[in-house]
Amino acid sequence: MPRPSRHSAATPRGTAARRRLAVLPAAAALALPLALAGCGHDRESGVVVGRTLTIYSSLPQRGDAARSSHDLVRAESLALAQAGGRVGRFRIRFLSLDNTAQPGGGWDPAKTSVNARTAVRDPTTIAYLGDAPTEATAISLPILNESGILQVAPTLTYAGLTTQEGAVAGEPDRYYPSGQRTFGRVIPADNVEAAALATAMHGENCVEAAVVDDPAPGGEGLAPLVAREARSLGLDVVAVERVPDPPSGLRPLADRIERSSADCLFVGSGADRRAVAALLDQLHDARPAMRFFGPEALDRAGLLDLLSAPVEDQLRITTPTLPPQAWPRLAQRFFRAFAQRYGHAPAADAIFGYEAMNAVLHAIDEAGELGNDRAEVVKQFFAIRDRRSVLGTYDIDDDGDTTLSAFGVNRVRDGRLVFDRVVRAQPA
Repeated sequence: MPRPSRHSAATPRGTAARRRLAVLPAAAALALPLALAGCGHDRESGVVVGRTLTIYSSLPQRGDAARSSHDLVRAESLALAQAGGRVGRFRIRFLSLDNTAQPGGGWDPAKTSVNARTAVRDPTTIAYLGDAPTEATAISLPILNESGILQVAPTLTYAGLTTQEGAVAGEPDRYYPSGQRTFGRVIPADNVEAAALATAMHGENCVEAAVVDDPAPGGEGLAPLVAREARSLGLDVVAVERVPDPPSGLRPLADRIERSSADCLFVGSGADRRAVAALLDQLHDARPAMRFFGPEALDRAGLLDLLSAPVEDQLRITTPTLPPQAWPRLAQRFFRAFAQRYGHAPAADAIFGYEAMNAVLHAIDEAGELGNDRAEVVKQFFAIRDRRSVLGTYDIDDDGDTTLSAFGVNRVRDGRLVFDRVVRAQPA
């Protein structure tokens, strides 16, 4: 299951929205069919009457993800304000919804389905930004898809929402009951991060790699992709292993990797963070020159707090977020405008919310007089080509994924990520 989020001001961070998904929580699985049964959408209606169009946002606005979500919504609002609140002859209304439940602040399946049904029942709805985390999108996406509403995720990376790479059985088709794709994203998906990780390993002159994942659901999607991408770049993948459950089998795993010829190790997840930390410590003691690589999930799991300084020196973490100076020139205007409007620098992933809103406004604009036609707006989003944006220039492919491929490679200092360089994925 997805790992808890952890944020730090010292480094660009992701959000709890960027999560892997293999099995829905029981409550979420129960809410899905109920939500679908209750959406009550008129399939024949796809055109908004009048000149007011509504874009909804649904994010967890309480709990650990609150700061990130608030800044995502602020960035989305900023994009709309800069457009004058209009696209052509249409006035755009923006409504932000909270998908958390009191008092805990975690996302709530029932609240998520209510938010999606609220958008479906609103005859002025033209698009929906969110949900987060991935499990929430697994609920809202089929509801919105049945109504033909464009849904754009600013920060979700789970590949199974759009492609079979790294997915589980039935994905992504089960999210599209209408048979038509209506979901896209402006952040690179996990399969692209796998290529970025392999590229980072290749760039640090790794020759032979071991790949280790953990047995938790959702932890097994990235490792096979990294192994494939590493092979495509000429690395020998000498071992593909899993963190043992129970962790009492950790010593045999460490022994097998030590006996291999691997000079680099990819670790896919830190669900059992103490076991992973112990594994890295043992491997470093036996092979001090071995380098370690992993995704941002290791940070979100709190693994970095448990690492010794020698292991930190050998670890590299990839993230889809970059520091302000590493984004394109267009992004600098965003950072200045956000700080001027809201009085503080944005959360690291707010820039994806800004572009998600701009991409939707672009699709409405490209639809012209049909900007109030949901199907036409979906079509124009999927037709995005060579779009110059704060994130860089990108296309949207037939699956709804962006062609952006830049990732930050970060070192670790005192339990925090420190930006080192940008690497661009070279997919197999």
